[in-house]
Amino acid sequence: MNASKIAVFPDTNLFLHYRSLNEIDWCSLLHSSTVEIEIAPVVARELEKQKTLNPSKKLRDRAATALKLLHKHLANPQVRDGVTLQFLIKEPTPEFAAFRGLNLQLEDDRLIGTFFLYRDENPDTRCVLVTGDLPLTVKAHQFQIEFLALDESLLLPTEPDPLEKKNKELAAELNRYKSREPGTGEAVLDEVRTMISAGFAVLVPSGTNHNIINTGTVPMKLYTIYAPPHHRDGVLQHTRAAAEADNEHFDGKTTE
Repeated sequence: MNASKIAVFPDTNLFLHYRSLNEIDWCSLLHSSTVEIEIAPVVARELEKQKTLNPSKKLRDRAATALKLLHKHLANPQVRDGVTLQFLIKEPTPEFAAFRGLNLQLEDDRLIGTFFLYRDENPDTRCVLVTGDLPLTVKAHQFQIEFLALDESLLLPTEPDPLEKKNKELAAELNRYKSREPGTGEAVLDEVRTMISAGFAVLVPSGTNHNIINTGTVPMKLYTIYAPPHHRDGVLQHTRAAAEADNEHFDGKTTE
């Protein structure tokens, strides 16, 4: 193995889709006895965003786990035998980015900018970008950056997101209820009449006078589901993550 240090720059998605840093044999992958993992500022920021804003609970949890691991290495940079971790502070300035042809509005370009800054300051160190993303790989080719794509065997298991799994189960159950049962009719809610047929769902607020009338020539099949309200009236969440983080519940006050 090569005894000289190799600096590797992982992108954000490595933390979300691949095994933990300490589970990857970096020295064997790079044929070196000494590897230093460089954490760019933009990667740390992106992980913080993913922890809070990613619509997938699975990916939010993975981002949170990655951040806990990184926090641990603030005090102890040793990742595994021959592998250490360093947090970088310097970021590309607008002037530096313009000179290199980078757009600082793009996270990938910020990572590449940090890569260039480090490489310029450490000309004798071999620097490798680690990514599995096609857009970043294309840019690595464009800028003649050495990159490493991790083997698929290092991917995390593709278990479904718990919330996505639950939603699929609920959708399948709903489809069973909407299984094209025969019949047509009218739903009467407080004397307001609405035509209904197979697949319709009628929401009846608490205290509403209601009736279902069969207007067809064959028997009508109905499924009745009783459920208390879950949210206060008027509550609006703009993202799934915000809704899951909010602990508000129905306060018993109806507005119908």
